[in-house]
Amino acid sequence: MARSPQVERWFASTKPRSEAALRRVRDIILRADPSMRERIQYGITFSSTKSGDFAAFVRYSEPGVNLRLMRGGRLRGRYPHLDGVAVKRMRIADERDASARAPELRSMVKEWCALGGAAQASAIGEARVAVRNAKPLAHRSAPGTVDEYLAGLVPGFRVLLRGLRRTIRAAAPSASESITYGIPTFKQDGQRLIYFSAAMKHCAIHMVHKPHLDEAVQLGFGVGRGSVRLTPEHPLPERLLKRIVQARLAEIRPTTTRDAKGRPR
Repeated sequence: MARSPQVERWFASTKPRSEAALRRVRDIILRADPSMRERIQYGITFSSTKSGDFAAFVRYSEPGVNLRLMRGGRLRGRYPHLDGVAVKRMRIADERDASARAPELRSMVKEWCALGGAAQASAIGEARVAVRNAKPLAHRSAPGTVDEYLAGLVPGFRVLLRGLRRTIRAAAPSASESITYGIPTFKQDGQRLIYFSAAMKHCAIHMVHKPHLDEAVQLGFGVGRGSVRLTPEHPLPERLLKRIVQARLAEIRPTTTRDAKGRPR
């Protein structure tokens, strides 16, 4: 179970009215799946390294536990104590009530994490489809390196993807790059970090999670499952790409050694 020292300091400084109940719900959530993590945001936010933010404690100055599921509408299971449509909420009176709800909470977490595993598989599938559709190459010999891949693109796509590559390298300087499934792939600590590719009419970046997909849609980009489509005329903003990479790095490296004041070492 991945308990955060920052969250412990939050409990010590905030002293919420229903601390025992909050701690009980926290332990149920974190123990429900090995991918679950916690951080200080909107109170305490729980997220999965597979599927992103799951829920947060809100209105913690009031009695009881108020657990908000920001994207709870994605859950399809039957959860009798979960209220709402897109954003859902569960209210828990006390520690005893939290223990009674434990099976329901565990099922919610497990379904959420399973959604993330499916999304990651879909992202890899999207990357494979991109390989089959990749036709804006000046020559069709199979590239062995990222440089060879970029050299084989038409000029507009080459410039666009070189820019993506520079930004990814700056955001993840220790990541390695290679050709996987025929397209440029960055890996961090042996795990896939992010892909990019060129297709017939657009380029794409893959392994993007829903919050950043939503942001991309608001900026006018086309998206697929785990991917954002871009063109030389409409490149991805560097600040958004950096956030995408940083979010993926946080998933791959969920724990960071910190000093006595909570600062990263």
